[in-house]
Amino acid sequence: MKLLLKLRADTATDNACNILTSSTNDISRALKAKTAAAVLNRIDEKYIVSQSGHIIVTHIGYVTMALLSGHAIYRKELLLIPGVDEKNQFGYLVLHRDYVPYHSLSQDVEGAVAETEAAHRRAMKLLDYFGGKKALTQAALNAPWYQVSTIEDAINAGMCQWGTLSFLNRAKIAYIVRHTGLPRFLVRHLGGYGTRITASTTRRLEETQKAKQQSPMQPN
Repeated sequence: MKLLLKLRADTATDNACNILTSSTNDISRALKAKTAAAVLNRIDEKYIVSQSGHIIVTHIGYVTMALLSGHAIYRKELLLIPGVDEKNQFGYLVLHRDYVPYHSLSQDVEGAVAETEAAHRRAMKLLDYFGGKKALTQAALNAPWYQVSTIEDAINAGMCQWGTLSFLNRAKIAYIVRHTGLPRFLVRHLGGYGTRITASTTRRLEETQKAKQQSPMQPN
C-alpha cells in the first residue's frame, strides 16, 4: 500500500509541476513562501506524504493530492488550496477549523466555496437529525448487517464526491456500488467516514418508511 501511495504521490507531484510550469501567475516569491508556510501550518503532519518546494502532497479522505500551497487563498473562513491528483484531476483542498478537510472538484474558487459550504450544511443536518455525534455513532452501530448504502448516502453525509469515487475506484467496486450499493461490512471498515455513511443510510431508510406510513392508503 505504501508503494502505491508513493507512486500516486509522485504522479500527482509531476502533474502539479506541469501546472506551475505553464502558469502565468506572477505572485511574488515572498508571498508564495508566506502562503505556503501558512498552509503547511494548517495541515496535520499525518496527512503529508511528501514535500517538494511549495508542492505538498497529502493523502486525506482517499484523495492523494499535490497541493500548490503558494497559491492558496482565504475565503469565508475557508482556506482553499489548489492542487491535482495522480489522474491529473484539478480541484481544491478546503480547510475549515470546525470541519473535516473537504476536496472540491470545482475549477474555480467561488464554486469550491459553494460546494464546500453545501457539504458542511449536509453534515450538520445529519448530525441534527440524530441529536448529536454520540447518538449518530450509536445509530450507525445499531444498523443491521444487511443494510446497503449508496453513493448518494455518502454525499448526503457531507462527504466529497472526489474522495468517495476515489475510494470506490481504487477498491475496484465503483461499478458494483452504482448498481447494487455498498454493503455494511465494507462501510464499517471506513472508520469515521463509514460511521457517517451508515448513519446517512439509516436516516434515508427511516424517512422513507415514515413517508410511506403517512401517505394516504391507495384504493384497491
